[in-house]
Amino acid sequence: MSNDYAAIISSAIVALLIVGFVELHDQKKRAKEQVLAEEAVNFPRLQALFDRIRAGQQLSEDDLLLASQIRKERLAMARVFAIQLRMSAAWSVLCVILISALCLIFVWAAIDRHGPARWLAWYTLACTGLGILAVLAGAVVKGAAEAATMRRALARQWNGFDAEFEAFYQQVGEYEERQRTGEGQDPSGS
Repeated sequence: MSNDYAAIISSAIVALLIVGFVELHDQKKRAKEQVLAEEAVNFPRLQALFDRIRAGQQLSEDDLLLASQIRKERLAMARVFAIQLRMSAAWSVLCVILISALCLIFVWAAIDRHGPARWLAWYTLACTGLGILAVLAGAVVKGAAEAATMRRALARQWNGFDAEFEAFYQQVGEYEERQRTGEGQDPSGS
């Protein structure tokens, strides 16, 4: 390992550590925001259902549908939290590995007339490569999670419109068929 390599790899490790700490902070912040947003929406609805049950009222089909949707959302959120927890744990372990590599570089640099330390060069290269892979994997997982969140939001938004869309598209299809066959056109040609 040369002094130049030690300087370059130390800079790369510090950059990866910064990314790792920012990721850990961002994951914690997003998890907290998701819980607060979910509670703001679902807690009043659940409270109303529990109040009906406490009052001895039977829940309607709409109430049961709502409770089922809330349950599915909470289960999906639990799966997301499990993934976020694993990612946080992986980032934490990776940060410890990167810090150990950085400390070994500092010790190597502090020794007067230090040798080549090929094992340290390989170790730091492997740690840095692992860190870069983790950054890329984190970006992919985040993108997939965002896509799943958007898909769920759109499904929830359009859930009630399925019958209306079916009727709408049927009318559009009938109109297009009339246009193709010439039934809906003015016979005078104007």
